[in-house]
Amino acid sequence: MRVGGVAYYMRVDGRAAVWERERDGAELIRVASTAPLIRCSLASKKRKTPHFNLLSQTPPQHTYTRSSATMPHSTNPDTTTLPPYQQTHLLHLLKAKLAGIPPHHLPPVTLASLPTHIPHLPPDLQLAFFLRYRGEIGHRAIKSERLQRTDVTRAVFFYRVDSVRQFQRWHDGVRWNVGVFVALLAASDPYTESDPQPRPGSTAARRHSTKRTHLTPSAHRFCTQYLGAMLEHHNEPHTFSAREFFIRLYKSSRWDFFTSFNSAQKKLLRNAMKRLGREWEAELSYARDCMGEGRFERRVGRFVGCVVPGRGGVSVDKGEIDVDVEVGNEGQMDGVEMQENRNEVLDALRAPFVEGQAGEERMREGEEMEVATVTDVGVAIEAVQRMRPRDMLPVLLRLFPVD
Repeated sequence: MRVGGVAYYMRVDGRAAVWERERDGAELIRVASTAPLIRCSLASKKRKTPHFNLLSQTPPQHTYTRSSATMPHSTNPDTTTLPPYQQTHLLHLLKAKLAGIPPHHLPPVTLASLPTHIPHLPPDLQLAFFLRYRGEIGHRAIKSERLQRTDVTRAVFFYRVDSVRQFQRWHDGVRWNVGVFVALLAASDPYTESDPQPRPGSTAARRHSTKRTHLTPSAHRFCTQYLGAMLEHHNEPHTFSAREFFIRLYKSSRWDFFTSFNSAQKKLLRNAMKRLGREWEAELSYARDCMGEGRFERRVGRFVGCVVPGRGGVSVDKGEIDVDVEVGNEGQMDGVEMQENRNEVLDALRAPFVEGQAGEERMREGEEMEVATVTDVGVAIEAVQRMRPRDMLPVLLRLFPVD
């Protein structure tokens, strides 16, 4: 049973079982030597035993569903013959190595069901790679090739273990950088019709000049390519070209994301983002009325929930597309290849892991490579305060035209 974030293990007829609590108050009992998950409700929080007898009853098949997506699972035979203490050790390793990945980004991963192929991850960055090099991957993308090779940086982005350097609107850091990039692109666009001056009497008007925001060509490219990578992740999660291109650009350029905000700047950003959320809702409603449903979805809908606030798209995190994974003895591979893939994932899980082992090298990143943001943080916040959705949407439509 999990209490205070700790999983307690029990012995059931010589087998190890893990109890985990779901949000709905039910208990999931995962028996290590069987593939299915057994769901049993508890009469009260004080009840210590399930309603069925694990010693005499064969567990029913459990199907994991997230929205319309269904993920198949089957027993991994490599774990059935392991002694209980080895299973417990592997369970601890699995939990530690998967820590830091946002919910629903991966299908359920258990010893009894180790996915051999996850379609929204590149073929060379499948679960085996992540589990084997988890200590080297850490929790942050680093530009320096000496401190972090490119394939490890790619894993950081694709597995979303860095709260800023990823392609999903999940953390505040991502939402703020996306909002800043869109505002800067609009503020620096020569065709933006809005008055570039800040609102009279505002902090931005007192602290900044009224000239148009300037981005260097390389900074403009960095912002544009990142937004394009976000669009690909959100609308075409099984395609990787735009994201791979941006990661190479990230490694080779001096530009990085905005990560250092003081408390006053964070407050300004939060207030600006709340205001923009309301204004984007009104602007999108107006655009839908003007364009019609079909044209709106084709031209504007792909931005919603991705680079602008709102709900939309077919991101795999929403569970709105088919995200079946190959596990166990399922799929179209022959028996030998499936067995090799299962063994590869299990062997990768066995790789030693000490959390934070790459921390010392990561602390030296600033000494190894000079990085910079695309503009001063004050200029970036001023652009977010000044730009309006009516200024930003035309710029997005010009930068990312529909084929």
